[in-house]
Amino acid sequence: MVYNALALQVARRGDPMLDAAIIQEVRKKIGCRIIIRADANRNWTYEEAMKFSSLVKDCSLQYIEVD
Repeated sequence: MVYNALALQVARRGDPMLDAAIIQEVRKKIGCRIIIRADANRNWTYEEAMKFSSLVKDCSLQYIEVD
């Protein structure tokens, strides 16, 4: 079976920097052919979401769902 997208739950660890590090590592492992989507399930403040998004800007995420 071949997958073309991966959805990751973020904002469970209480630290957007840790979530960003995980997303960066996943991107390194799976390469650029797989789409990554991040879902925070309303667990971040605006500031936390902005911090996370600035840290993963080079990871080519399809979207970051915060609401």
